[in-house]
Amino acid sequence: MLISLRRIPAALSLALVSGVALAESPTVDLSGLVYAHYGYWLDEEADGYNEFDIDRVYLTAKSKLGNGYSARITTDMGRTGSEDDTRIRTFLKYAYLETKLTDEFKLRFGAAGTAWCGQYDKFWGHRYVSKSLADVNQVLSTSDIGVQAYGRHLDGLLSWQAGLVNGNGYSSPEISTTKSAQARLTLDPMSGNDDIKLPIGAFIAQDILVAEDEEGEQVIAAGIGIDTRLVLVWGEYLMDNQGEASASGYSATLVGKLGDMANVLVRYDNFDPDADTDDDATTTIIAGLTRDFHERISAGLTYERATLEADPDTVSHAIFARMQAGF
Repeated sequence: MLISLRRIPAALSLALVSGVALAESPTVDLSGLVYAHYGYWLDEEADGYNEFDIDRVYLTAKSKLGNGYSARITTDMGRTGSEDDTRIRTFLKYAYLETKLTDEFKLRFGAAGTAWCGQYDKFWGHRYVSKSLADVNQVLSTSDIGVQAYGRHLDGLLSWQAGLVNGNGYSSPEISTTKSAQARLTLDPMSGNDDIKLPIGAFIAQDILVAEDEEGEQVIAAGIGIDTRLVLVWGEYLMDNQGEASASGYSATLVGKLGDMANVLVRYDNFDPDADTDDDATTTIIAGLTRDFHERISAGLTYERATLEADPDTVSHAIFARMQAGF
């Protein structure tokens, strides 16, 4: 049964795009990834509350269609966050056709990863511990529907991504004329060096085609990281402007690498959802140990603490055992 699943007939690819010249023996590669946790809350009001839960489940099918064309479908399973519907539901996160025009340039059409959040997720390699600053504060979505271009030049010294998307994220339909033009530029002066990475990135998302009775949104972000065999460091700044409202935040991540034994991580986030409101910023600290048991099996024990600026004596904090497992 497993063999037959990995050799799904070319009819599936033909259903995705007609007129594309297929490879002689097209295949579909299947993969999956699960994020789960156990949490024990330390707040006095929590009264010993604890839980086991599944955070996300991703199932992915990728197919090379031939002549530089490929396709991907990824389902995202998780709780909706609605009090009226608490069951784990299935969503469509990625569904796109990709055409590779040259070795340095490609296009994607459909629901594909956006330009900024994925850069951090991939760089620090601990997405199962926490989302990126922009994602966790719902400033940017990790996927959106539209057309996006990707470039990688000079052996990785320069990479970029630009696109025109709905701007509502993959979980919401388009409801207006507005579109979001997004672009990221990343420079890594240490590209080609296996012992060190030094990505320096900048991002902008600007609403265009905005109706007269609506206010366009602009998101600006910048980040810099360094990754060596002993330590990984990342810092970023984020700003979200919509009309007269403005939000901003910053994040710093430090991961110490103890060989194959473990990783020691500390992350500090500060996010202010409204610059015109005093004392509404939230500070979040994550600290703990993680270990990679396999290429796609990792686990960690973390202490996580959130403090509201308006009430620094009242904190929400908990201990988590987190894991990811994939195939």
